[in-house]
Amino acid sequence: MGFSSPIPLRTPLGYSAEVLTAIFIGAAGAILVFAAMLKGTTVSIAAMLTIPMLVIVLLRPRVGALLLIFAMFFIEEFPGGVSEEDVVRSERTPFYAVTLGIQTFYIPDAMVLGLLALYIGHSLVRRTSFPFQLDKIGIAILMVAGTVLVTLLVSAASPHPFGDPVLDLRLVGVVALPDKVARMIALLQFKLFLLIIPAYLVGLFFFQEERDIKQMFLVVMLALVGTVLLASYRIASDPAMVRAMIAVVYDTATVWILAMSIFFFAGMWACGKYRPSRAILITVFSLAMLVIILLSFRRTMWGATALALMFFPFILPKESRGRIAMLMAIGICILLPILGGTPIGHVILSSVMARAQETSLDNSSTLYRFAIFVWTFRHMAEIPLFGYGVEPLWNEIMRVRFFETSMENIHSLYFWILLRLGPAGTLVCSAALILVFIRLRQVHRMMVQDQYKILVGVIFLGVLMFLFSGIFNPDYARIRFLVPLGLMLAMVTRLPHIMEKSKTVNGP
Repeated sequence: MGFSSPIPLRTPLGYSAEVLTAIFIGAAGAILVFAAMLKGTTVSIAAMLTIPMLVIVLLRPRVGALLLIFAMFFIEEFPGGVSEEDVVRSERTPFYAVTLGIQTFYIPDAMVLGLLALYIGHSLVRRTSFPFQLDKIGIAILMVAGTVLVTLLVSAASPHPFGDPVLDLRLVGVVALPDKVARMIALLQFKLFLLIIPAYLVGLFFFQEERDIKQMFLVVMLALVGTVLLASYRIASDPAMVRAMIAVVYDTATVWILAMSIFFFAGMWACGKYRPSRAILITVFSLAMLVIILLSFRRTMWGATALALMFFPFILPKESRGRIAMLMAIGICILLPILGGTPIGHVILSSVMARAQETSLDNSSTLYRFAIFVWTFRHMAEIPLFGYGVEPLWNEIMRVRFFETSMENIHSLYFWILLRLGPAGTLVCSAALILVFIRLRQVHRMMVQDQYKILVGVIFLGVLMFLFSGIFNPDYARIRFLVPLGLMLAMVTRLPHIMEKSKTVNGP
């Protein structure tokens, strides 16, 4: 179901609703700019830049969707915290860790939910149909949403839905966390987890024509170039960070995005889509992204990328698999001598190997993940059928050797689902995941054009890497995983209809 021809809505003054909206916003913007100029130049400049952009987004939500895509593929987690010496991870990102003054209300919420409201509003004003489709991915999304709803209702009906009267917050850490806030942490986690749903709906609105996919490619490429430049600047500013194993890019989702991009570029080259001059440029760019992946020191994503590499040849057309095998062999032959035979390469290789060797029970990070397994094995029979819901788990302590922490901010997608949604919710989520994989396989087989076949295949690899990362990381609360994933799944839902529409317009 797609958009029909828009019917402009006229007001009693004879102007369209869009024109009146622009006049109103423009007048309000002029007042705000004038007021800001009375307070300071910085505020006035920010207002002068922001207000026109808001007007454009209000009139053209698809511009806002492109801005959302750029933000999600570029803006990462920058260091910050309570002091220069003591960095708190939960406060390291102005993008979504600094609020707008309202507790648990973050900028990505406003971007995603605001865009969805704008799209729905435009459809109502123009009297066009909503582009909602119920394929297997849509059914999977509904299954997850329904499971969360049941879990929340069951937990809300318990005598103490937000925990015991007294919470033990000794293991919270250096952050001063009030008791009232501590009781809302699980609710915040659910909100972040469910953000994939409005992101998916925004994607259904945005991906209407083939031009939308092409513009998405352009925006993502700009974000990738920005990421490489940012990482290069950090290394140039402090080369010692490599030897000190300080991450060039910290956010795991950035590594995820870089890995998927390399797979896409390699697949396009294997299918002969690049001219020789462009192929050289893409190769250099891909090698730069590969170095950044190594210098991220994200062990989980290294493993996820290695796993995806095993499936990579099978997402390509059969005739291109020989070329990709040759490319991989050439890449290994070039990369290994550089890493082992040059001073810079030796520093990189030694730092990477040192990071990999930290994967032992003497490392607190590894010990923490092991403690999760131990606690779950011991308490599996005690987990409620529909999970703990919003009940705080600060008082639930896990101990292994010298390590001790609470079960509240669990660093595992799967154990979080098991704890919060229970065994029943875990089964439903597993069934939903199977539906997603089935639909990805179906759409991959439908695609005739190589670039779209590769695109769907890379999204499959992206889901695979996301799931692997979720074993050891809290992907349920990571905006830059969930929002891009929702957008990509929406594109897969819309892709067969876009290709059919393109074929009808352009002919066979």
